[in-house]
Amino acid sequence: MGAELVIRQGFDEKTVVIVDISEQRRGAPEAQKLYSETPDSVAKRELTAEQRKAMRGNLGPDVRPNKRDRRRIMQFKDQ
Repeated sequence: MGAELVIRQGFDEKTVVIVDISEQRRGAPEAQKLYSETPDSVAKRELTAEQRKAMRGNLGPDVRPNKRDRRRIMQFKDQ
């Protein structure tokens, strides 16, 4: 107990401290009581989530091209 672990979950990296150990496998709500995430880890995770969200806005249009737009795209590519 008291051990500090660095855990990767997808794009996120969490630093957690083990609070207690259970003798038996339990459900998620009980398992969450056995560890705590460090405040620095929470702040870093939130910052990276905001950065990913900001980058998503630059990927392209929010709507699909309609039939007219697709025709114009094909004409442009044929030139």
